[in-house]
Amino acid sequence: MEACNQNSMAPGALLDLYRSAFDAYLRWWSVLLPGSGCAPGPCTIPETQCPPRCECTLEWDTCEGKPVAGTLDIHNTGHGAAKFTLRAGAFRADCAATEVMPQLEPASFELAPGAHQVVRISVKVDGSFEPGREYQSTVTIAGRYEDCAQLRLRVHRVRTPCCVIDHGEIPRRIRAHNWFDHFQCEQLCFEPAGQLRQPVPPHR
Repeated sequence: MEACNQNSMAPGALLDLYRSAFDAYLRWWSVLLPGSGCAPGPCTIPETQCPPRCECTLEWDTCEGKPVAGTLDIHNTGHGAAKFTLRAGAFRADCAATEVMPQLEPASFELAPGAHQVVRISVKVDGSFEPGREYQSTVTIAGRYEDCAQLRLRVHRVRTPCCVIDHGEIPRRIRAHNWFDHFQCEQLCFEPAGQLRQPVPPHR
């Protein structure tokens, strides 16, 4: 009994057949669609990216109890007037939080097209800020939409050089009057404050 001689197509030939049919399909649509005859590169749709929500960052390095300040300069680059309202959150660190919020002056205003407003940001660094940590806060600017600015505050321990001055009675020194006698001479080390220094008499 002879085996049946089936007319089967190889996988490679089948793939070529599908590819040629797909190419013919694309050529047919290229006739119907306007501008479809361009090459793939020049005909790609141009894309743009959204700007970052937080446009800038203010950073401070300060010591315990020392306040800091900075400014935001807000420009109205739109075509019409816009009202702006600013609000700030409390400063927080990874494992620590405070109830201190930045003070904003002014916190609300209206800007004409092309105008700008400088907003002063001040922070009172109290005992709730732990030295050695970096704290962060966010200022939200609500106009036509919401922008924001990041605030970073690093607090260090106070290491101010200290010089102790003991100020009492005017110091005195004692010296021998002459080498051949046994008298002593006592003199003030400094002139009293507010008095003119007396001229030294010339030696005879």
